[in-house]
Amino acid sequence: MRGTPMRIDQNRLREVISQAKADSAACQAAMQEIRRKRQALNSLRARLNPGPCPIGPDGKPDVNASEKIQAEINALIAEIAADDERYDDLRERSTLSGTLANKARDHARQHDQLPPELED
Repeated sequence: MRGTPMRIDQNRLREVISQAKADSAACQAAMQEIRRKRQALNSLRARLNPGPCPIGPDGKPDVNASEKIQAEINALIAEIAADDERYDDLRERSTLSGTLANKARDHARQHDQLPPELED
């Protein structure tokens, strides 16, 4: 004996899938920002390491340049550490919302109620 077919809430399904996509995009953007900052950090480290004292804007050796660069490096390292923590949170959220979206899609598919535009 069959009961009444289950009705899938299409609006909620769209919300879940939309949130999963937004979480994934935020995660990717955070990772790109971390990569950009790591490249900047490597550039600063390269400026700190080689040869003679850096030249200042006035064309004379800037004896404080190394200290300034080191301060920039330290600040960037702190930013990257905070970004890494934020990225970990975003990645976890993205994983969970992606799993939820996939389960919601599968459930709607089982009941032949998954609109074609929500196929992934």
